[in-house]
Amino acid sequence: MCGRCEQSSPKNTVNSSFSPPDDNHAKINRIRCRRKNAEYATRKDKSNAEIAALEKELDYFKRLVVSFEHNYSHLSFELTSLKKENSILQSLQSQIRPSPEDFSLISLSGNLLL
Repeated sequence: MCGRCEQSSPKNTVNSSFSPPDDNHAKINRIRCRRKNAEYATRKDKSNAEIAALEKELDYFKRLVVSFEHNYSHLSFELTSLKKENSILQSLQSQIRPSPEDFSLISLSGNLLL
């Protein structure tokens, strides 16, 4: 409608969806900004999720290392104990081992029993 005569004319028809160029430009920038922010938030969420997963995996490996250290310590102690026990058994075995003379005495005593 014309502001002077208040009659409709094709020249004076206002498109209600039309905005001044500056306003459209601002809308486009806001949309782009929202998209960038959403993409950044998505990337940030993915990064945070990856960081959390890596931290969880690191904690698992730390617990695994502690477990291995504990097992190594335990096995090292066991090995030392077994070596000492083996040494004692070998010394006892050398003391108990009969000499060839003992075999002859055993066979003689065996004959005496018959």
